Formats: sequence, C-alpha cells, structure tokens
Amino acid sequence: VGLAVGKEESSRRPDDQPQLDGSNTLPNASFELDENADEQPDAWRSGDWKTGSKVAWDREVAHNGKASVRIECETGQQRGSFSLRPIVGPGPWIFEAWYRTERMQAEAKKGPVARLIAVDEDGTQCAVFHAYGEPTDGQWQRVALSFELPTGAKHINLDLFNFFAQGVVWWDDVSLRFDVAEVQRREEQRRAEAEHAKQAAAMI
Repeated sequence: VGLAVGKEESSRRPDDQPQLDGSNTLPNASFELDENADEQPDAWRSGDWKTGSKVAWDREVAHNGKASVRIECETGQQRGSFSLRPIVGPGPWIFEAWYRTERMQAEAKKGPVARLIAVDEDGTQCAVFHAYGEPTDGQWQRVALSFELPTGAKHINLDLFNFFAQGVVWWDDVSLRFDVAEVQRREEQRRAEAEHAKQAAAMI
C-alpha cells in the first residue's frame, strides 16, 4: 500500500493543472517522499519566518504512513510553516488536514493554523481563507474548510503554521479537492428551478 501511495503522490507536481475530478490536487500530501534526500518532504518549503522556530520533517510521528512535518516554537513570538503553491481554478473547493499538538495552551487563532491565500496570474491577492485548530494534547484532529474561489484565481499560497504559539504542531495528510458534489448539487438545483419555471409558464 505504501508503494502505491508513493507512486500516486509523486505523480503530482505543484505546477500541474488543477484536478477537477475531486481527487487531491496536492503533491506529496502525506509528507512521505524525500526522493532528493535533503531531509525535507518533496514539493514543500519550510520556513521559520526569521523567528527562530524549529521546522522539521518528522519520521517518528505520523497520522498515517511514516512521516509528518513538525513546527516547534519556544515562545509565543515565534512562528514557522510548511508551504506549497498549487495551481487552482474558480469554483468550490474543500481543504482538509490532520494535526496534533503538544505542550500548547489554547489561544484563539494561534497554534495550528492553515492559511490559504488565492492569487491571480499577476500575483494579486484575491481571497484569503483560514482553518483554525485547537490544542489536542497529543491526539490527532482534523480541520476542514469549504470555500469558493473567485474567477481569476490561479494559485493558492498554502501555509501550514504553528502560528505564534509556544509548543509543537505536527501536520499530516493534507488535501485540496475540487468540490464535485457541490457542483452537482448546484446543477441539480438549476435544473429543478428551470423545470419549475417551465411548468409555471405552461400554467399561465
């Protein structure tokens, strides 16, 4: 199973066209692959935002598989993240990710935060979305976010943060999927409304 997942993930690249069939559009979404042996998950960038946080690829802790990413902040003045810039398109999308924390106090909109900034082809920001987690005391929890991307959206700047919170955040099994079910629901609603209008017109 691990090999099959690895092959599937390695077939996705950040500059691929978006998947509109409901499959995961993110490459190496479970952080399993490090084909260039640089001790960083392929396709992802890590950064401490010049705050001194410790960001690492962690092969000791995982939600599924054998790896995750880890961001440790010694103080609430630090932040760190793992980042990706997938190609997207307009329409309804669903973001999901699993996270866990240790040694962290609850504070609104801090700690495990996923930020998605949509930009157009000129790099101009056109939408911002956040998914906020809470301290989990070592247990894995899921964050999920449904959102609509405007016409003109071409990329998402995705950051998985430990956002200004003392303690450790792990992220794993991240997905960004076009919401096929929502598109189908809207189409069915449009058909029903058109049929209703047709029947109303016939009664006049």
